[in-house]
Amino acid sequence: MSTTRSISAEGSQVTEEYPVRPARANPPGIAGRILAWFSGAAAAALVLLALVLLGAVVVTALDDRPGPLAGTVIVHVLAALVTVVLQRFADRYPGRVRVLCSWAVLVIFVVVLALYWWF
Repeated sequence: MSTTRSISAEGSQVTEEYPVRPARANPPGIAGRILAWFSGAAAAALVLLALVLLGAVVVTALDDRPGPLAGTVIVHVLAALVTVVLQRFADRYPGRVRVLCSWAVLVIFVVVLALYWWF
């Protein structure tokens, strides 16, 4: 779908065509919004866990005590970054992109919790 716009300047006429984004035909349903909300909460939780681990590294380094392992901190920071990017996609794009990104965030969240906090 495109729209034409005419501009007249001193006897000459210029015609431009530019795309117009149509209104969203089908807004996301309640299930999609709930899924995106839960994945947003999971992404925020991973960010908080990464910040807590970074704080623990600083505190234990200042007291010369053993702290979290570097691999654990790196995995948490990377997981937090990836889930934030995926959540941005889930918030901005409707349909399958929203669902797939939301599920990916939830899967990463469960994997990180299972590997580093539960077992």
